[in-house]
Amino acid sequence: MSRHENWHFSKQMRSTVAMFMLYESMAWTCLFRLWVCQYLVLRQSEFHASFFCILQKHWINMRKIKLYIATSIDGYIARSDGDLDWLTGFPNPEKTDYGYQTLFESIDIVIMGGRTYRDILSMDVVWPYQAKNTYVITHHSLTEEKDIQFITHDIVETITQIRNENGQDIWLVGGGEIASMLLNHELIDEMIITTVPIILGNGIPLFSKITKESQWEISIYHKYKNGVTQSHYKIKR
Repeated sequence: MSRHENWHFSKQMRSTVAMFMLYESMAWTCLFRLWVCQYLVLRQSEFHASFFCILQKHWINMRKIKLYIATSIDGYIARSDGDLDWLTGFPNPEKTDYGYQTLFESIDIVIMGGRTYRDILSMDVVWPYQAKNTYVITHHSLTEEKDIQFITHDIVETITQIRNENGQDIWLVGGGEIASMLLNHELIDEMIITTVPIILGNGIPLFSKITKESQWEISIYHKYKNGVTQSHYKIKR
């Protein structure tokens, strides 16, 4: 074997060994975390409850806040007056729900802004989020109702606390200002954005006042027969 071939072989061998060591390290890390979690389950009475919850959240099953929302091609989620006729009236011959039921079954909390809440009430329909706890972010004092609570101050702190509690995932319904605020504080984990092939020209934007850059990766992309597309994004941490 020539010196060049020997060097090339050694380089390949070093790369293989390095890759093996990386995988081995990852495997041992996963085994270690599993062992710690099992140990804490058996001995949790001897540990402070909050410490156990922190490890459980970060290593086992961390609750996620998901933005599930529809937008026009030019990035508006409603007309300037809040009207959604462009969305509700868009042809849907297949009667697809665009993944709504799957999302609804995966969450137990709904978060929305005050304007979104008032828009839903004005539709004169049965409250669509029954059996789910709803948090409305608003600057106005409103009368609390069953399963509906209003957050008027310490918004980021309150949402963070809710996110760290045990339970299913959380659906951020909207609107744009609330979504932007939570994005700026890295409180949105996933975004499911359904794009309707229509240009509104004006309206309420999907995002506003975003001050912090963040990177996302697309995990699922789906195109429906009526031209509607849906993109699932996960934040890169």
